[in-house]
Amino acid sequence: MHRKSILIFTALCLLGAFKVHAEEPGFERGYAQALLDEHDATLGLEARATKEEGAIEIAGDSCLPAAQQTSIRQRLTGNGPIVKVNWRLPCAPDQATVAAKVPVDDKTKIGLIWLPTTDIFRPLQADPREPQLALKYQSYDTRGDDFTIGAVQAGETFSLVEGHIGDGTWQVGLQGGTFSIFNQDEDSNDLLNTDYIVSLPLTYRKGNWSGRARIFHISSHLGDEFIANNNVTDRLDVSFEALDLIISHDWKQVRVYGGGGYLLRTTENLDRGIAQAGSEWRIKNALGELDLSLAADYKALGAQDWTINQSYQAALIFTRNKRELRLLLEYYTGKSPNGQFFFNRLDYFGFGFQFGI
Repeated sequence: MHRKSILIFTALCLLGAFKVHAEEPGFERGYAQALLDEHDATLGLEARATKEEGAIEIAGDSCLPAAQQTSIRQRLTGNGPIVKVNWRLPCAPDQATVAAKVPVDDKTKIGLIWLPTTDIFRPLQADPREPQLALKYQSYDTRGDDFTIGAVQAGETFSLVEGHIGDGTWQVGLQGGTFSIFNQDEDSNDLLNTDYIVSLPLTYRKGNWSGRARIFHISSHLGDEFIANNNVTDRLDVSFEALDLIISHDWKQVRVYGGGGYLLRTTENLDRGIAQAGSEWRIKNALGELDLSLAADYKALGAQDWTINQSYQAALIFTRNKRELRLLLEYYTGKSPNGQFFFNRLDYFGFGFQFGI
């Protein structure tokens, strides 16, 4: 309970800082970026601050038709601190109008984009098994032993192709990640557990709604040093393939999601159901140019007797050139997400860095 209080106190302090800085320079940029992310996420547009009061610059990698520029400009200036929008695009507005009128061949009409620059389904920030790149330091309480952990996560979602269905956009990609934990209380920093995940995600976005369906494989391996130092002769063989579906909705700066899944093939005769839900709240320019993200994830598996595994995260986010660096605090309680200790109770409080590329 003490650890929960620390996390809540930290979040409240950061929220207080947000109120102080909300009206400082850069607020217009955050306001504009929030609207772009909400209504035009697939375009990959970036809002930039300018020295001109009430003006914002919108930059992108593709040429937008004049009508689309007008629509975005009206949305940004319709209600709020922005009165002027400047464009930094590969072509001028008059060229955009011409480009929109040029006839296209059949291949272009298909509308496929290979290796798109933007993922239309955002990662689940507080999910401890979401493939991302992170380094963390965690204090473990296993209801019998306390020790410190160094956690290393290396993973990414890579979109291969993008297309359109009506007013919506879909993507198909690859996803993979490794999750390793090391006992920092041992002189040799023993590797305790490594989990691997590989998946094929199909994602879709229409307006504020997005979804991800995927088939994925997870396998777990006990660390060699842990086996040697503890004379382990038997281990869990936690491995499965599963299907899952998550539906997400964005409302201003808040995101909520939910869904479930089913284990197609399992070892250890695991029960097959999965349920998951969560929420995220991203506050633009909470501390100067830093954003604040508060996130919670709840996941229950039949294989773990439907224990509700709770994961909470607070992060300060520095963004530059479409890349993110997160300084985060986190708290977890429930059954262990680490495959070799899958049926054990676990609480941990941690901090670390997460990198988005």
